[in-house]
Formats: sequence, C-alpha cells, structure tokens
Amino acid sequence: MRRAVVRGRVFPQSYSTDRRYGRLSLKACALFPLMWANADDQGRLSGDPEEIKYACCPNIGHVTKADIPELLKGLEVNKLILVYDTPHGQTIQLLDWWGVLR
Repeated sequence: MRRAVVRGRVFPQSYSTDRRYGRLSLKACALFPLMWANADDQGRLSGDPEEIKYACCPNIGHVTKADIPELLKGLEVNKLILVYDTPHGQTIQLLDWWGVLR
C-alpha cells in the first residue's frame, strides 16, 4: 500500500485519557501511536503483520512480528481500528482518524 505520510503528524493528546487506550496491553500502547504516524493520508495501513512490524516498529525488539495479530485484535476489540479485507489483502483503518484530523 502506498503511503503518503504527513510531516509533523502528532499522536492526539486525547488518547492519554481515553478509556479504550487505557485497556490496551503495554505492547499495544506502544504500537498504536506508531501506526498513527505511519498511516496514509486517509488513516489506513496494510493489515499484514510483517509490513506493520517493519514499517512501524522495526527496532522495537519487544514487539515481534508474531505479537502483531494479537495486538491488532486488542486494538479492534477496543474500537480503535477496523481490520477489513480488500483485493490486495487486509487493510487497517484508524477509526478516530477523521474525528481528530479536521
């Protein structure tokens, strides 16, 4: 998936008090802001665990490629992301993208 990353994108401060974010594991808390920073201009990312690992957190040894599917489930259960199928494979939509970036 092509990425058009906005320079200077900042992870929203509102997540510091968001109950959904507070329910996540520490690994998911580490991954989610990095997904936010690496999403395209529509708030989407590839849903492939290998692509997520090497695009978002290649140098974080505590988050492995094997961890990614479970971390995504936690993010989806807490309604922070939506994982859906496309002809090119799974895609992730950051659900708060348009509410935060107006």
